[in-house]
Amino acid sequence: DVFDDLNVKYASLELDEHDQGLEIQNSLKEISGQPTVPNVYVKGHHVGGSDATTAAKQSGELQKLLNGNVWAKLPDTLAADGRDS
Repeated sequence: DVFDDLNVKYASLELDEHDQGLEIQNSLKEISGQPTVPNVYVKGHHVGGSDATTAAKQSGELQKLLNGNVWAKLPDTLAADGRDS
């Protein structure tokens, strides 16, 4: 709803409907330390869950991320797989 309210295009991956949903969730936990969903990322920056994303919207930090042109560097574990930015 936060991104809809901001009229921002986004992609949503429903892990419970994905063949590798559990593996993806475990990988996200390993990267961010957050075991729950939603697990929101903007331009590679981990925002957090629903409450953190709403708080970032209210504080203006979410809009800064959306407007900024700075992408986060991938963790070394992913970059080592050849999937660097």
